[in-house]
Amino acid sequence: MVKTADQNFVRKFNTALVLEMVRKEAPLSRASISAQTGLNRSTVSSIVQELLETGFLIETELQGDKVGRPGILLRLNPNGGAFLGIEINVDYLAGVLVDFSTKLLEKRFIPSDPTQGSEAILTAVQHMITDLVAQAEQRDLPVMGIGVGLPGVVDTNRGSLVYAPNLGWRDTPVRDMLQQLFNLPVLVDNEANCAVLGEYRFGISQDVSDVVYLSANVGLGGGILSDGKIFRGSSGFASEIGHAVIDPAGPACGCGRFGCWETFVGTRAVVDLVKKRLPGSGSSLVGKSSVDFADVLSAAQSGDALALDVLGEVGRFLGIGITNLVNIFNPRQVVLGGTLGKAAELLLPQISSTVFGESLLSTHADLRLDASALKEEACLLGAVSLVYDEVIRDPIGWIVKRQNSNHNRNED
Repeated sequence: MVKTADQNFVRKFNTALVLEMVRKEAPLSRASISAQTGLNRSTVSSIVQELLETGFLIETELQGDKVGRPGILLRLNPNGGAFLGIEINVDYLAGVLVDFSTKLLEKRFIPSDPTQGSEAILTAVQHMITDLVAQAEQRDLPVMGIGVGLPGVVDTNRGSLVYAPNLGWRDTPVRDMLQQLFNLPVLVDNEANCAVLGEYRFGISQDVSDVVYLSANVGLGGGILSDGKIFRGSSGFASEIGHAVIDPAGPACGCGRFGCWETFVGTRAVVDLVKKRLPGSGSSLVGKSSVDFADVLSAAQSGDALALDVLGEVGRFLGIGITNLVNIFNPRQVVLGGTLGKAAELLLPQISSTVFGESLLSTHADLRLDASALKEEACLLGAVSLVYDEVIRDPIGWIVKRQNSNHNRNED
């Protein structure tokens, strides 16, 4: 029995190794896989055959100038399955559908209002998922699962949103609700954790394994990657960096405390600061019936003095907080994402000046400060990765899980 269990574990590990290598470096030949993994050719051939039969891989011929039989190369099969990535944020909902080669097939975005309450927002999410699942079915793509990025404190083990101060939600069992509705595997995580994972898999952090990602929207979230893995802390709730206190006498925060970092750098803070300074400023924003972050950014890009001054101050506060993170975690890269990522060109000079001027030389010697490459898709593709990575780790086991889900759906 022990021997069989050991053999099953080794087979599972080797299958994941082969599939991950093809994912990263396709197209590859069986010989290349054998040489790079150290697995013997018969083992590679057996694993590849199973992955071909289950539809995860396809063969393509290399029609080069070589004499003799063309080489057979392997790549991921786009039709091997589909994945949904969903983001529930404070003021919007978004979703994507990707195929097994992670090609983006469909994208959805709708504005949202937290005052609608959780029931109305989750109903909108349900409609979005229903639409994306239908799009997958039209393409004859089996949906492997749904990944969801959530704002606030997320219990990934229970699949629930523990507390989201900017949404006003507490103890919301998002995973269980969606699994019951769709009979599909569902994985959830904090939206900033998803975003840093998205950049690591598909974006600007692919060559970096120690990253701090700032998701600056209405609030400020953080995702920290340490040695290629999400840093979660002892109880799984690490990286709530937006609630690090910058000034105990500062503005009130939605969490109930005062002077949290996000009250100085979130988009709400930007707009509030502009409104406070508008009277008598001579700004191009004067006279607008309402001002939002897009207005401020547009004005700053046009050279508006007030908008530039406010973004400069926000950049300084971002730099102060990032300096602390750099001194504590010593990352190789800090990525500015979320809505404030759209203003990266204006913010990064001030951030850079503060961070490199105030952090310890030993912690910033090889530091990179970058804007998100994936922008609004970072969290969505990271949410996809929650499920995709699990499939890669155990593709055959995931097929069984998917078949069980389909069986349950048919019974319903």
